[in-house]
Amino acid sequence: MKARLKFTTTSTLLLVLILAISLSAAAPSAGTSAGKPPTATPGGPTPTPGGGGGGTPLSITVNGTQIGITQQLIGANEGSGRYNISEITELGLKNYRMYGGTGRYEPVDDNGAYGSPSIDEIKANVNAINWAAWDTQFNRSDGYFWALYPPEVQVSSATILADLKNNAVPVVMVVRPRDNHNTASWMNALPITAAADRNEWWEHVFAMVYQVNVRNNWGVDRWEVHNEPNQNGQGWSNNGGSQTDYYEFVRLTSDAINYVYATYLGNRAHYIQAPGVSGNPNRTKWVPGVLDNVDSYFNVFDYHWYGNNQDDIATGYIADLQAHNPDGVIEPMWNSEYGTYNESYNTVSQALLFSDQLWLMNLPASYVSASSIFSMYQWGGAEGLVADNGTKSETFWAFKTLLAALQSGKNSFQVTGNGTSLKILGTKDASGFYIAVLNRGTGSVAYSLTANISAHRTTGTGTLTEYSAANKAVVVANPTVSSGVVTFNSPANSLVVLKVP
Repeated sequence: MKARLKFTTTSTLLLVLILAISLSAAAPSAGTSAGKPPTATPGGPTPTPGGGGGGTPLSITVNGTQIGITQQLIGANEGSGRYNISEITELGLKNYRMYGGTGRYEPVDDNGAYGSPSIDEIKANVNAINWAAWDTQFNRSDGYFWALYPPEVQVSSATILADLKNNAVPVVMVVRPRDNHNTASWMNALPITAAADRNEWWEHVFAMVYQVNVRNNWGVDRWEVHNEPNQNGQGWSNNGGSQTDYYEFVRLTSDAINYVYATYLGNRAHYIQAPGVSGNPNRTKWVPGVLDNVDSYFNVFDYHWYGNNQDDIATGYIADLQAHNPDGVIEPMWNSEYGTYNESYNTVSQALLFSDQLWLMNLPASYVSASSIFSMYQWGGAEGLVADNGTKSETFWAFKTLLAALQSGKNSFQVTGNGTSLKILGTKDASGFYIAVLNRGTGSVAYSLTANISAHRTTGTGTLTEYSAANKAVVVANPTVSSGVVTFNSPANSLVVLKVP
């Protein structure tokens, strides 16, 4: 049985207005302090009132017409070099993607008898599984041993999952028989044909879901079926796995996931994400094929895209979902890897570029309901938003500024009067009304914006938070709204967010 997280229209606007993906309940946090954010660039100038002292005048209006909603769950992928729950919550993340699979959680066959227990034996007696072996893997303090990118941070999966649950940060857990290191070698990389292979894979997936949600109350309800099966070197394609093979793999994996929820968890809402394809190779072949053959076995369309044209890619996938839709419903989209794995996060220009990538996935025509940047922490040679020593990158501070206006499915509104290269978005939820202004590029100049926000606020005092070379997620001014009009500054090459409670 498939969890119900779908919508039925093919209209672009209603694609934007789909659903609110559920968040886990919040509870006390845990973690090691990583220091306070600076009030300005370390050693740099004091924040300038008004965010830089004026510029070219520009008048805009944020209309009362809703054009969509912002992303519901903005998050990041894990990294093997560091983990700190206080940094994750400081940034304001609402998802954390983790790489599961046999290499991490079952590096050797848990009972040493390949093909045993059978699916029927597990259904008859859940204790046919060697739970002591599973406890060992989740509780080992060198929890990133499998990453093979030393020095790995010393923390257990149990600690990570409990922290994330207690701080209302939903987890996306990838399940896969082989990883990018082609481990664990005891498991058939394509466990879809022989009875023994099917038993072992079904057991592994069942045990993963049961371990985190029944034996432990970690609230992991988002499961991704493999990682980039269309990409050589990720455990599927390089072991001879075909696109057609993947269809059966989705069926078998979904069956194990759904069985746990139906039998032990009251069939509570849960989300199966597929196909997790990378941009190349054969994206245009894989996606229609997966949708045409196993559309009803997953309820979140998952993809990866590293590039600046996030709007073009998302629009193309929206068209695929509409054109290849045998179950009659449209899955929400999740970009579970974007950003960079071979460039820096620690320059102002890059920080504004990655902010622009996220911005594009919040527009009505290219709307993606959730995303996870790669990665929060360093992964081998790939930088994270936070370095192994705890230094926060420029992109960290830019995202901290921007997420305030985008996170958690805020209503978004049409902005008129902007004939410039500025990107301006008006959003609103119960916490307040926001205007976000992204001002970047070689022709970037400072602006003084006069905004008519009378459709949303007529009076009040706002806070203007700025990310720029000078200020890192710093409140630089408190503009006053009078008769529905407010004036504030947008420095060149900056990101500012005005919030009016």
